[in-house]
Amino acid sequence: MPGEAVLRHDLSELTGCELRCRARVFAGRVLGFFLDDAGWTLRYISVALQADPPGATRLLPTATLPPVLNVEGCLHACLAPDELRRGHLLAGSIETVSRDDEQTLHDSLHWLPYWLEPGAPASGTLRDAALALGAQLSCCGESFGVVEDMLVDTETWAVSALRIAIHGATGAQRLHLPPSFIRHADWDARCFDSDVRAAALACAPTSSLAAPASQYFDRLQQHLSGGRRMS
Repeated sequence: MPGEAVLRHDLSELTGCELRCRARVFAGRVLGFFLDDAGWTLRYISVALQADPPGATRLLPTATLPPVLNVEGCLHACLAPDELRRGHLLAGSIETVSRDDEQTLHDSLHWLPYWLEPGAPASGTLRDAALALGAQLSCCGESFGVVEDMLVDTETWAVSALRIAIHGATGAQRLHLPPSFIRHADWDARCFDSDVRAAALACAPTSSLAAPASQYFDRLQQHLSGGRRMS
């Protein structure tokens, strides 16, 4: 839609960005994100701070980041340098984050944990969001495509859609599949299964844009809802 503010960005675009703190001072670099696999929401960023020893990784809530309109290779945190260093220090490279790690982080920042907020949805396992990239997508058990990237709403940090490269498709057209249409996710095998029939997905609206406008998602949601397999 012309004039629509784009608050959706690819996970690959956000990963590797510079991280700047208050007063736009360079603080470090974004290494990745941790995803709540129940709500498909990015809860934390993992960062390498300039002030930390080489190889050290800290965990910070995505809530410390204001809404991102233009990435331009940089994300800004609403924290001072000393507050950034309160981020939980991770022990080596990990693929999941424990609730104990989360509690330690929120205690150090004196923040109310998101899972205790009124009306908060049930939380799942916190996983390295990059594990979704390259995962196989099937439709009711039938192989369909590969997860190429993840489109993130950088205001709420919820995953808007998985960008799917369809098996056998040519050109730049990609299907953007909202995670609400994933009925089962096997993270160990890196396989996702949709409850939409393959025939319905094959003729779903596609887009060559990295971040399609809301009108595209409205049409897509309507089409996919009609193509779900009846249990």
